[in-house]
Amino acid sequence: MRILTRYFLLFILVVSALVGCNTSNSSEAKDTVNREKNQESGMQENIKDIAKAQKVEVHSADNGTVLKTMSEKADIEEFIESLKLDGWEYASDLPKDAEKQYEYVFSIEDTTKLGERKEKKPSLHEVARLITFKDIPYVTLKVSLIKIDMKVPDDVAEQLNSSFSKQ
Repeated sequence: MRILTRYFLLFILVVSALVGCNTSNSSEAKDTVNREKNQESGMQENIKDIAKAQKVEVHSADNGTVLKTMSEKADIEEFIESLKLDGWEYASDLPKDAEKQYEYVFSIEDTTKLGERKEKKPSLHEVARLITFKDIPYVTLKVSLIKIDMKVPDDVAEQLNSSFSKQ
């Protein structure tokens, strides 16, 4: 009877240890999944900031000069809609021969906080940067501390890389 009791207690200890290990692993897995979801939701929030952009500047990648500025709400909305963000695909790496062509800088007004006066000419701050590349349908999207390479539809790449005249 004592031997049976010892084996039973040993069995319970082993099962408890295994269940405890399994719980910690699933907890770590849940933490990883939650962290990934938070990053995705953070990125989605930042993409929403792009949609709220109040100014979009197109810079030459060669020398940084501003080639075009969009500040009219209708123009910006039309531009963002033309990007067809739903058709973009994640690219793990850019092609080796990728050469920067343009940088699109998206800016929004600083938020007026409670108790602050709204400035007559509020300052803008950058929320995102979209880098295009010559002759390939890839872009790099920089939002906050996140940098993502994306493959875009050919018509979007053509539109983004169309030549700009200085304004």
